[in-house]
Order: sequence, then structure tokens, then C-alpha cells
Amino acid sequence: MVTTRAQERAEATSGQKPTKAEQPIPAKKHTAEKKNIQKAAGKVEKRKLPKRGEEEHKKGAEKPVSNAVRNDIDKLIAKRGSLPLDDLNLRSRPKPGTEMILALLMEAMLKAAPISHQKAEATLGLLLEHGFQDVNNLKNSSWDERAKVLIQGGYRHYYKRAASNLAELADWVIDKYEGDLENFHAETGGSNSRIRSTLKEIKGFGDVAVDIFLASVQSAWPETAPFIAERSLQTAEHIGIGTDVEAIFKTLHSDSKDMCKLARALTEIRLEKEEQEFQVHEE
Repeated sequence: MVTTRAQERAEATSGQKPTKAEQPIPAKKHTAEKKNIQKAAGKVEKRKLPKRGEEEHKKGAEKPVSNAVRNDIDKLIAKRGSLPLDDLNLRSRPKPGTEMILALLMEAMLKAAPISHQKAEATLGLLLEHGFQDVNNLKNSSWDERAKVLIQGGYRHYYKRAASNLAELADWVIDKYEGDLENFHAETGGSNSRIRSTLKEIKGFGDVAVDIFLASVQSAWPETAPFIAERSLQTAEHIGIGTDVEAIFKTLHSDSKDMCKLARALTEIRLEKEEQEFQVHEE
């Protein structure tokens, strides 16, 4: 009978005792070693962007921003940065307080839909010109009145849903906060995670809408700064200014209005696909 080399080796070693290296590991020892390996593997941290809902104030972790990055941040703000509603050429701006915050909530609701940035801006401008930043005006308006303004602004594909959601927004402000959004401010204490979870009670407010609101409201509520939405952080990383929000905020002298301008600028260049134009050029 033909014997293979593998069979010959097996027969030759079958009568020998296993060496120390070959002896099987006891079950308990094997389990302990496996756990140690898993613990060691668990210590490896992957680099990741901040998750939605996490507080953006990360103290003590920032690294100095280079002069090149600092200069490019200044240029980006100067060229693309703006405060909320500044680009609408309104005859009368919403008053600070409830009117302004309600306007920012409407802005977030409109811009969260898959519609062009320009059409959402035009529609917001018309809503404000019709006085819907006054929560009582919004509450007392008819569905047809809201729909007409939305269509006129170019919000044709989503006007039915938006007209209904605006009514629910007015109900939320009046029923929950007695028509005063400073009560909303006080309830959440300027906590971004609390603001996020509370706004999700409103129909039409998901994470995208909340991100848009937080980027803008830091100009009115400084304690919510610094905030940059996750998608905009990806843009920031792509153009070379980095994703360390605290370091960027420090570069801006902890100015919440400038942080708002930067956050909105990053959103704009992402939507307009202008990242290449704003690449950081290291010195």
C-alpha cells in the first residue's frame, strides 16, 4: 500500500509525547488569553468626526491652528460668511427673541428638504415679508395662504407638506412655550443635545434640519457655540482647515457670530461644490 509523506510523518510522531510548545492550552488559560487580546484590541481608537447629539465643547483637546489655516479661515469668512437672514434683503428684519428664533426654525425646515439653496432662501424671504415670523400671524394663517407663498417662492414640490408643517410649528411654539421661544431657550439651557432632542418633536425636523438651526442659532445664543455640522466638518477637513472645532473657535477669539459665519460658509461651498477654490495653502 502506498503511504503518503503526511502519513509517514503522522506515524513517526504518533508515539511521541507532545512538547511543551505543542501541549494544548487549558480551557481557562485560553479564555483568559483571549480576553486579554480582546481588551488590547479594544484600546485601539479609530479617528472619527463628532457624532450628532454630542456636545461640541471639547475642552483641552485643541491643537494650535497654523498661520496658513488662520489666514484661510479669515478669507473664507470674508468671501462666503454671512449671518442668518443677511442675504435676504428684507425690508424689516425679525426682532431679536422669538421672531428671530422662529425665522431660524423656518429656515432650517425649508432648507432640510431636497431643494436648491436659492429656492429655499427665496421662499424664506417671502414668508418673512408676509409676517410669518410673528407666531400669531403664522398660527392664524390658512393652509392656502401658506401654500400660495411657498409656491411663489419656488417651493413647488414640497409646498403641501411644508404648509402643514409650518402650522404644526406654530402650534408647538404656542402650546408648549406660550408663544415665547425664550422659554425654549431656558428649558434647554443652551445644550445642543437637548435642543436637538426637543426639536425632533416637531414634524419636519430631523437631524439635517437641527444641524442647520444649530449652525445659525449660535449667533443669537452664544452658549451653543462652537457648532459645525458633521457634513460641514467633512468639508473643513477636505479644504485643509481641520476638524478640531475648539481650535477653530479659539482662532476666531471665541466669537459665536464669526463661528456662525464660518459654519454657514462651509455649508455654502459644499452645496456649490467650491471646495477646490478654498483649499488651504500652507506657508
